[in-house]
Amino acid sequence: MDNKTKEILKEFEETYRDASKELSKNLRSYCLGGIGIIWMLQERLDLKTWSHNAIWSLIFFGLMFASDILQYLINSVFNQLAVKNGYKLEEADTAKRNALTKKINCYSWIGLYVTNWFFWLKIIFSILAFVFLIIHISSQL
Repeated sequence: MDNKTKEILKEFEETYRDASKELSKNLRSYCLGGIGIIWMLQERLDLKTWSHNAIWSLIFFGLMFASDILQYLINSVFNQLAVKNGYKLEEADTAKRNALTKKINCYSWIGLYVTNWFFWLKIIFSILAFVFLIIHISSQL
């Protein structure tokens, strides 16, 4: 791969990271707002009186927050493991260097692809939460 292609790919990666970071921040804000709307619409804190749509909405908001936390937690852990093994790579002989390179690639793969699953899950959970919230609001009118 030539340097021009590497620069283009690095630029795409930085743009993706910036966009996904901004989207995650906005999703958190919107979901907290959605929870606030449900809270204001409910007259009592007794869950027996709440509609199923409100409860499903809260469940999906909770799953969104759990996916958000897991995305960043897994990304942090596996990036740290890749960096830790990257420092060991400098001191290793050829045989250990190959094994460490495989470990780093594995950690990078897990960090990238598993966190992307959680990224898409939190988007899906947010959409579902707002669908149930809209149904709940429309049933209150």
